[in-house]
Amino acid sequence: MVRIINSCGLDGWGGGVDLLALIVNSLNSTERSLTNYELILEKQDSFYSVYSFFYTVAKTIISLVRTGKLSVARPPKLELQELKSIFGNISCDLKFAELSSRGHQLENYATILDAEIVFPLMHPPSDKFTLPWIGYLYDAQHCRMPELFTYSQIAKRDRQFKCMLNKASHVIVNSRAAMNDLKLYYSPFTSKICPLPFAPSLPKKLIVDELDVTSRYGIDDQQMYFITCNQFWKHKNHSMLFRAFAEFNNMNDFKYKLICTGATNDIRFPRYFQELKELIHILGATNYICILGRIPKRHQLSLLRNSIGLIQPTLFEGGPGGGAAYDAVALGIPVLLSAIPVNREVQSDTELLYFDPYSQDQLINCLNKLIVQKDKQRPSRQQLISTSKYNLSKLGLFMQSIILDCVRK
Repeated sequence: MVRIINSCGLDGWGGGVDLLALIVNSLNSTERSLTNYELILEKQDSFYSVYSFFYTVAKTIISLVRTGKLSVARPPKLELQELKSIFGNISCDLKFAELSSRGHQLENYATILDAEIVFPLMHPPSDKFTLPWIGYLYDAQHCRMPELFTYSQIAKRDRQFKCMLNKASHVIVNSRAAMNDLKLYYSPFTSKICPLPFAPSLPKKLIVDELDVTSRYGIDDQQMYFITCNQFWKHKNHSMLFRAFAEFNNMNDFKYKLICTGATNDIRFPRYFQELKELIHILGATNYICILGRIPKRHQLSLLRNSIGLIQPTLFEGGPGGGAAYDAVALGIPVLLSAIPVNREVQSDTELLYFDPYSQDQLINCLNKLIVQKDKQRPSRQQLISTSKYNLSKLGLFMQSIILDCVRK
């Protein structure tokens, strides 16, 4: 029987695609073949084209009204060919099906195939759908940080979460912290919450990659730098990071750079990125705080590999350390982490240093500790490849156990 993997919903942001790719890769590593799996992609038909057009127009106008500057917004979804390339590179056995997001096409398609299971679903299916399915909830940020959301956004998420937690037999979440938040804010409910294990991994070809893009991004061969890989959203805490780094660099004769990658638009707070640029100017840090924006994944990993370490100052994450910490640990790179509960789930064979995300002094102390140890030997490529294989297997076995438990219900 076919098992259906659903990408719709997760294909709307980079972290969602990365998560789905990790799950698919883990299943491929344990089952050795995905011939009985089918990946559902949203059909980018005329309906999608109309949606994309109005999305672009609406978001561009909103940005223009709020900021006074013309900045053309783009729909967040990746193109179909790019998605097929990402997942096709994982397994040539994986089949693809393109379905519209309208109506109940996924439910009808799964019913016709008599699928063994459908997963992960970000929204519960209709009551008529009788096949086994697994839900997915990202995090309860709207409960922890309601100031970042409108009342209607909070109400919408609450309805979605309550419905999911009382209709799904199993719900996947990214961390134990996310599970604890669901229990805190939504108990009682009937679903079994399944927190994914911290299992960072990268394909062998990316671990052994010799690509060096430092000069391409204006970094001298001898320039030592730290890196932060986050979207420029308020809860990512860039303002504290910039202030702390400016003070740290002043203490160290301006020897270091801070490289920042990630999308620069926060739809909820359109002026936020401009405020950060103004802060960099006020700090006199324009020469050593470098914002690259969103760059190709391979380039990001190259910059991460050649850095002194990753700084993750975030105030909230659904998964341990966010995607950047997964990549850093998989590459054996030291990580400086904000001491929030979810980040305590990060495990690494290399340096992990924690700091209060509201304390510039603690972050500065961590930066100083790391530069003392910057020449410390890192894990060999063979060690990293072995660890990635182990982590993939661990996640794959975990996913298999959830699938089997759900099917037997």
